[in-house]
Amino acid sequence: THECPDYITNGPNSCHFNKKHTSIWTMYIITINATNQMGSSSSDPRYVDVTYIVEPDPPVNLTLELKQPEDKKPYLWMKWYPPTLVDVRSGWLTLQYEIRLKPKKATEWETHFAGQQTQFKILSLYPGQKYLVQVRCKPDHGFWSEWSPESSIQIPNDVTMKDTIVWIFVAV
Repeated sequence: THECPDYITNGPNSCHFNKKHTSIWTMYIITINATNQMGSSSSDPRYVDVTYIVEPDPPVNLTLELKQPEDKKPYLWMKWYPPTLVDVRSGWLTLQYEIRLKPKKATEWETHFAGQQTQFKILSLYPGQKYLVQVRCKPDHGFWSEWSPESSIQIPNDVTMKDTIVWIFVAV
């Protein structure tokens, strides 16, 4: 049995456990004890596995590159690395990734699910725009991380990336 290590960080009536006081793959049994003028009471035990409640740090080193293969449509290629404190190499923990991007002046983000891959291609971009890109991650059973810091890339004006649709109207 251990006393809560930090009653301050999360505010009144809370208890905070940082990574110094928790370990992945460990089942914790939490019981709340309350005492007031009327007496004392304890809650039923609550079983918690950190794997199911963790929010990882965001992915790191997001890099963007405009690729222009010969005789093919150019595309935006991005890659990133898992958060440094998450051990994905052992295979015991897998992360899923989500990317969002938008032209700098736009208000709406376009979101893409990347699954477990740490690289992604975007084919449809507007020439002459500066794009902002972010990535986030989550364990299979946990919560999404915060978004990574924004990375940006300028798409040249002379690159044709959007499919052109031509409408032909015939009057009858």
